[in-house]
Order: sequence, then C-alpha cells, then structure tokens
Amino acid sequence: CHNEEIYAHRSMLLIYSDYFKAMFTIGLSESSQSMPQIQLNEASPEALKSLLLYMYTGSLSVTNDTVQDLIVLTDLLQMRDVKEQCFLYMEKSLDVTNCLGMWDFAETYSSTTLLVKAICLVKRRFPVIVETEEFLNISSSRLGKILKFEDLSLGNNGEDDVFKGVVRWLEHDVTERIDCFKDMLKLVKLIHVSSPVINELKQMMCMQENLDIMTSINFQRSTDKDCPPRHPIQCIYVVGGYLQSRTGPMCPRLKTVERYNFKDNVWKQTETLPVLASGVQVFNIHGKLFTTSFEMSHGDSLMPYVSSTPGFYEYDNIQNIWKDANDCFAPSSAKVIHDCLQKSGSLAVCPRTNKIYIMSETDIYCINSTVNDGEVTFSEAEQLPSLQELESYSNHATVLHKDDLYVLGGDRRISASEIFPVASVFMFDCSENKWITKTSMQEPRARFSAVVMDDYIYAVGGFNSRRLRSVERYDPVTDTWRYIESMNKERSHFKCVVHLNKIYAMGGKSYSRYEGGARKVLSSCEVYDPEIDMWTYKAPMNQARCLFGAQLF
Repeated sequence: CHNEEIYAHRSMLLIYSDYFKAMFTIGLSESSQSMPQIQLNEASPEALKSLLLYMYTGSLSVTNDTVQDLIVLTDLLQMRDVKEQCFLYMEKSLDVTNCLGMWDFAETYSSTTLLVKAICLVKRRFPVIVETEEFLNISSSRLGKILKFEDLSLGNNGEDDVFKGVVRWLEHDVTERIDCFKDMLKLVKLIHVSSPVINELKQMMCMQENLDIMTSINFQRSTDKDCPPRHPIQCIYVVGGYLQSRTGPMCPRLKTVERYNFKDNVWKQTETLPVLASGVQVFNIHGKLFTTSFEMSHGDSLMPYVSSTPGFYEYDNIQNIWKDANDCFAPSSAKVIHDCLQKSGSLAVCPRTNKIYIMSETDIYCINSTVNDGEVTFSEAEQLPSLQELESYSNHATVLHKDDLYVLGGDRRISASEIFPVASVFMFDCSENKWITKTSMQEPRARFSAVVMDDYIYAVGGFNSRRLRSVERYDPVTDTWRYIESMNKERSHFKCVVHLNKIYAMGGKSYSRYEGGARKVLSSCEVYDPEIDMWTYKAPMNQARCLFGAQLF
C-alpha cells in the first residue's frame, strides 16, 4: 500500500472482506501462497490500518479527513456494512459548502441515501450554494443537471439568483466556459429574470466580444413568454402550541411538529421539538427554518414563581433533527425576541432583505441576518422609532408588504382592567423610518392571523368579544378594506400560511358548535381560493392545537 507493508492474518481478511474471501477461496494464485503480497495502491495506508484495526478490535475510527478514503477502500474490498456506516457519517457532515462534492462522490460509490440528501440540499438552498467556492468548480454537465430542476427553492429573488449563479460560474473561467455558456443559458428561465440583472451581463467585457450570446438571450426572452416559473416542493410546518383552550404559563403544551403535504393532502408527524416551548414563532430565513421558544418552569410551594428560559432551534429537514440555534443570535436580539413573545408581541420577516422586525408593545426593533458558508447569524437588535399613539399594545398581527411593515389590530391596554381589541392599522416606512396611520379595519380584532397575497393584505378571524369567522382584505394602493367570504369556522390563536395564491388557515381556538358553545381547540384546516371567493376544508392536523408556530418551508 503506497510502498508500505502492512501485515494481517488471512483468516481475519476472509471473515470481513468478500474481496479477500474470493481471492483466497476460488483458486487464485494468492490462495496457494503462504505469505502472499497484495498491492492495494488505491487505498491510503491510514485507511487500511483503520480497517485492519476494526477487523481485530471491532472499533473503527472515522474522521472527516479519513472517511472518503475508507469508503474508497471498503468499496474495493466489498465491505458493505462498513461502507454504509461511513456513508452515514458523511451524511451528518453534509452542508452547503460540500453538498456538490458529496453528490459526485455518492454517484461514484453508489450511495442512494447520500445522493438524495445532497440533491435535496442543493434544491433547498440554491441561492446560498451559488455563493460557495465549490459551486465555482463544478462541471458544465453538473450545472446543467441543476438548472433542469423545476423545483429549485429560489426565495424572493426568483430566477435572478439562477441567472447570477450561472454568470458567476462563467466568470470563474471565462476562457474555458464561454463556449458552453449559451447552452447553460438555455436552461435558465430568462423570461423570469429581471431586466436590470440582464443589463448587468451586457456590461461584462466577455459579452462585448460575444454579441451572439446577447442576441440569443433577447430571442429566448421574446419566445418563452409562456414558460412557467420554478415551483419548489414546499410543505406547511406547524410547531408546538397549546393542547387546550387555556394558554397560561404552565398549561399543557405540545412538543409535536407536523408537516402538510399539498399534493397528497396529508399531515404527517416529523421530529418533535426538544422542549415544551411557549411563545413559538417559526420563520424561514436564507432557506433555513428557525423557531423561537421559551421554556417555562416554576418553583415549589414556598416560591411559586414562574420563570422562562429563552431558546432558538433550527430544523434540518435533510437530517430530520432540531439543532440548538442559540449561538446564531446576538445577545440583544435574543433578549428582544424573548421579551416580545412574553408580552404577546409579534415578529415578521422581510422576504427580500431577510430582516426580522419585532413589535413589542409600542417598541419596534430590527435584526439583520447574514450568511457565511451557509450558516445564518443574527446581528444585535436595532431599535427603531416607537409607535407613540398607544400606551400598551399586544396580540396584534404584523406583515411586510413591499418592505414596509404593517401593524394591524390587537389589544390596547389602558389599565389592568381596561383591555379592548382595536381595528387600527399603522405602517412603518422602513426607508423613511417613520410611522404612517392607515385606514382602520372594518372591525376590531385581536389574536388573529394576517398574510400578504397577490399584493393584498388579509386579516383573518381573531377575537372581538367573541371569536370571528370574518375575513377582510386591504388594498395598499387605495388604502381601503373590504370584506370577503368568511371562514367556515370561528378561529382565534391560529395561523394562516399562503401557498400558490391560496390561504391555508389551521388550528386555533373556537366553539363546540356553530357560533357558540363551549371553547374548543381545533385540528381542522381550511383553504381560501380568491378566484372563487370560497373557503373549503382540507385534511385536519393529527393534533388539535392553538397558539402555535407555522411556516411554509
């Protein structure tokens, strides 16, 4: 092995390796030699020594530096069980910086599981992957395979990220890649690339020397007008929440997490949260799913206080595990979010900038996020101008529309005994750093859900002396509200999610019968189709829950 002699007993090799078993039992020349010398130049000495140690002791040491050599060697020696364990080790270290290389490696050495996970990660976090060093070095054939995926997750920038990625790949080696660049562009949905991004390409020196490429781009954009955009395969994730209609600090909560498959109309359980969390909010930033939580605890009868411990988790849908994400958040950001959730505030994420906006009572904060080698970190919280009109504000809804933050409804607290829902609407102009009062909703509502769909803002359900079925839609252009079709069921403390221009409402608190009866926590899910102005039921969740987190991912 690379001019190094390594000794082993023939009997041990026979037991563990089908390669050696065949060599020593079917009459090959080595079977008749007392001390056969076998050349294994494909393997590194360290990998071979590790395998021999495993044969003698049953213990195998695997590291990031040795795992690929071990797979190459176990593939040669036909040690399938050990090879599979090495691939399992590789799967655990799969991330955006190495998934393209692991894709190649999995194809070469026939690991279906690693191959599927690597491709899923490429699809899930493509906008981040195109910024990695590994992406610059992939072959044109590998890039072509990626561009053929119709279900790439592209985020708010859409096909612009695909186009920019291909251009970045070209710039890494213009001389070698310019000839195949036109073929790569044929796999980009150019009709969905914005004109400013196309114009940036025109300014490149290599384009001045290859005017036929720009001609081809213009032709493709003029002829592909019916080309549909890419649609990632997404699911609704619902996380945690309360089991009963009582939602006090120590009331029964849930660890369970469910995922809704749109195609099959089925809810399935996924990995549970590590803690019984209160204040669950779920958000998708840079292609990663995060959840907030604070874990409640209380003392004994002598010290009957209730305290909470803040926490953040990230869901790895490739490995199906929740990972501690506390280190991703700067201390002031963690504190602001924790305080906000304890005060029944709200948070919203800007899809374009990946900023988090936190609204707590009348205070507003902004948290920036950055990506480095695929890992997301959150900056210190920046306080923005407060909403001065109200003394105390909670149980409202916040959404972002074209980078402006809208704060809708909620409970106004004048004193401990004077709390009432409001219909007010305020917009925070993020570019001007100022608040603007907008037309109020047609009825007060608190503990409701609000979403943005097709440039409208929808306020759904909620509570106003009783739970509501009503839904109203806001047009930011005309600053007007109008009612649309009501839900089938009254809901408060629930969540809405938008998918393919439809609103999905699920769970929450309601009544045991139509517009009355005892309080009841729902498992039902209904969807609103604006084309027919109608709500229809979909498959219910496996577990009734309220005051939970939900996110499309």
